[in-house]
Amino acid sequence: MNSLLTQLFMNVPFRKFLLTADLTDEHGSQKLLAETQRLFAYMQESFDKAAIAKDFAASMRTIDNQPIDVTVQMDVDEFYNLLFDQWESQIPSEEAKQTFRSFYGGKTVNQVKSQQCDHVSERVESFFAIPCVVKGKSTLQDSLKSFVEGDVMEGGEKSLWPLVLQMLTKRTRQQVQVRILWRQIRQCSKAVRLKTSLLTRLTVC
Repeated sequence: MNSLLTQLFMNVPFRKFLLTADLTDEHGSQKLLAETQRLFAYMQESFDKAAIAKDFAASMRTIDNQPIDVTVQMDVDEFYNLLFDQWESQIPSEEAKQTFRSFYGGKTVNQVKSQQCDHVSERVESFFAIPCVVKGKSTLQDSLKSFVEGDVMEGGEKSLWPLVLQMLTKRTRQQVQVRILWRQIRQCSKAVRLKTSLLTRLTVC
């Protein structure tokens, strides 16, 4: 949590957006957003070496709407999505929500194209993070290329297009539309921590 919040804080436009978000119920439905503003404001204005994130952590909730246990390690991807979902739910206006999504959110376009005809099927999905496989990849660009490259679906994966009465071989691929790419790097099924320059330190107790 500490390293994630620090990296988010270092994105100055994103920090400014959260600090200026409208609050109408800071002790109720917008408590997490209010605690985020207090924490980021303290980190921005204080000369202290550390900021206390205890109140922020206390305002976080699990999927079951229970307080998170800071003594139990949570998967960073799970915590990241949980945090952004709760932030978005506490942003009042739809226009502000769209701005919020534009910072780290993106869209993948899943395409399925027949190799026997010109028909293309597309499905657009939103995302906040892309899992990047680094094993066997020398650069991040190579990892992203493997994420978007297509696969040929044959055999049992073949299917019938509507109104086309024959089995077709399909090719699938993904396109990525994103403003800021938040990377979750995986290697051998374990998360690899990104080295960053941290200008401030957080503690939850």
